[in-house]
Amino acid sequence: MNVRRFSVPLVASCAFAACTGGGVSPLSPGPMAHLAAVSAAISLSPKTLKVEQGQSETVVVSESNYTGVFKATSSGASSCKGKATFAPAQGRGPKLTVKVAGEKPGSCTIAFSDASKHVAKLPVTVLSIPLDFVYVVNYNSNDVAQYAFNSDATMTALAPNYKLPPTCAGPDAIAMDPAGDLAFISCYATGTVFTVKIDPVKRTVGPSSIAPVAVPSPYDVIAPDSGAKNVLYADGGGTSTGTIAAFTYGTHSLTSLGAYTTPGVYPDEMALYTNAQGSSTLFVASPFDPVNGCTNNYTSGAVEQWSQDTAGHLTPQTSIPVCNTFYNVIAAGGYLYWAGPSVFGGYSLLTNSPLPSASPPWPAYGGPGYNPAAMSVIPLQPKPSQTRGNGPASAPNSFDYGVYAGKGNIYIGYSGEDSPGKVIPLAGGVTDGAASCTHLTAPVYYNHVDYYWVCWYFYKDYLIVTLDNGSLTHSQQIGRINIGNAPFGMVIRSK
Repeated sequence: MNVRRFSVPLVASCAFAACTGGGVSPLSPGPMAHLAAVSAAISLSPKTLKVEQGQSETVVVSESNYTGVFKATSSGASSCKGKATFAPAQGRGPKLTVKVAGEKPGSCTIAFSDASKHVAKLPVTVLSIPLDFVYVVNYNSNDVAQYAFNSDATMTALAPNYKLPPTCAGPDAIAMDPAGDLAFISCYATGTVFTVKIDPVKRTVGPSSIAPVAVPSPYDVIAPDSGAKNVLYADGGGTSTGTIAAFTYGTHSLTSLGAYTTPGVYPDEMALYTNAQGSSTLFVASPFDPVNGCTNNYTSGAVEQWSQDTAGHLTPQTSIPVCNTFYNVIAAGGYLYWAGPSVFGGYSLLTNSPLPSASPPWPAYGGPGYNPAAMSVIPLQPKPSQTRGNGPASAPNSFDYGVYAGKGNIYIGYSGEDSPGKVIPLAGGVTDGAASCTHLTAPVYYNHVDYYWVCWYFYKDYLIVTLDNGSLTHSQQIGRINIGNAPFGMVIRSK
């Protein structure tokens, strides 16, 4: 704060006022009051400003008894150019409200001055916005990785990996309730479904008051966002048959709806689809489900169909034959897709007929045996019109692939052996590498290229983050984050 210095002769005290017994006339201000008025400095409210990228905040600039013009500038090393904008750049006092909008994460300073060269500086911090929160269960290390993907293409750990208690060993899958308050984990080794709580502000994983429930060797767990409300399904293997366990849940409870015997021994990933008429069906990948038309048990396999009533109870329907080993199924945009070590395929739920598909894009059983990457729906995530594969070259004898869907489209890709990543067209949508992508409202400028997409995917025990410009020309890896030992299941929660 700059304060003017004045030399005021004491004899002037009575030159401008009637002196009575050394006092000051009440009809005019004394010299110190005059000094206080002219030396008043600019004040800012707030004194520092934090604004999220793509959002705006206001600052009030004021100065007592000042009716001149305030001017706002930002230059030099602390310039806000490219980071934040402010308007109006000038306006009359004694009070002026200025809107500051965040453009790109970073720090800068806006200087406000008056006609008498008073200056007040406003430090501005533009915050990156979390686009998605990602939670990953790690089978071997028995914990949950928790991260946020930011709009500036950075990735932030919300907290250290959350260590699961002994009542949940060998976590295989994770599902979040539609409200984003709870997450359910299938604990294969202990035969339980374990519930954790998600902090509503920090989005971190923590303990819940819901006790673990028993499910035989659970592989997958799903808490659908359509169909019956607050319903959870978990499936697992048995000695001669499999099981689907159904529950209803609340903030502090998980109550059984019943258990259903599956014809296949090891039911795996599940998906729920609700049609335009409001009817809901649970689809279950059942790799060893005996089906008519399959030659033997080793080439059996079907997608089980279970109709759901309004309370969440299930009734078996005719299965869809696959006649191959597969573990993953997904429903998106009126279509059903499945994938396994030597097969992928699709089915139209609108016409009840198979989709034509090419041979699998990976060698038969060339993947991590009986453990291909899981399939998932990424809701409300627009995709580039075309991109190239983002996978790094794999180590010898390793192979990674995945299938995912969004906006009613299906995407499939893989990397392996000496391949840096390949893309395979599949009926119903565009393709790119085995990644999930989010569009950026403001591009990231990196190495003289504007990138409009942030993508991420698993590679061994790492999560790989890339930038993509939405064409075949540029794809840039910017992060390789070790998220834990043997990541098996992932759930993405958009902000």
